[in-house]
Amino acid sequence: MKPNPLPFLREKRNGVPPPTASFTGKTIIITGANVGLGLESAVIFTNLKAAKVILAVRNITKGNATKQQIEDRTSRKGVVEVWELDMDRFARIESFYKRVEQELPRLDVAVLNAGASPKDYALTAEGFETILQVNVIGTALLGLLLLPKLKASQTSEQDLPHLVIVTSESHRWVEEKDFPDTTPYGGNLLQAVNAAPKGNEKFDWTLQEF
Repeated sequence: MKPNPLPFLREKRNGVPPPTASFTGKTIIITGANVGLGLESAVIFTNLKAAKVILAVRNITKGNATKQQIEDRTSRKGVVEVWELDMDRFARIESFYKRVEQELPRLDVAVLNAGASPKDYALTAEGFETILQVNVIGTALLGLLLLPKLKASQTSEQDLPHLVIVTSESHRWVEEKDFPDTTPYGGNLLQAVNAAPKGNEKFDWTLQEF
């Protein structure tokens, strides 16, 4: 039986207190910044005087529309930039990282928020199920690539760079019985999660994000 989410929802009903710390001079990267938490995070960082807020998005046109929205809401121009990032291609993740290395003197915060939630099973060009590729493997790769840049940007013990990976409270609710059977794959959980549904089984996308 799944845990009851109602206590969590009651606990969070009043929301999170708005941050007040200054991000003056800071450079921020936010993936999946077109909507939702990514968008609101970009608005907050921009309002808190960040020097550069990079929207790492798959669709440049939508990203530019989001940039305009943020500028309208914050009355700050020349802060937000739109960079292309396709999380379902390893080569494009690496290209994005190389651009970071070449164009950014420093990186203070990376908020890895991009995610996919298709209802049907589909493989990326890399051969991984889409949610597994984007939400897990691609996100881990980008985080590892950005870590050295983040570390190199530290100016003091109090001024620590941050790598943030956005996830879901519902991941706590996964139980042992929810994990796929790894026996046909020699105990390899990655291969088991990546496998296509068999027979009449239905693709359960909610379990792909654990």
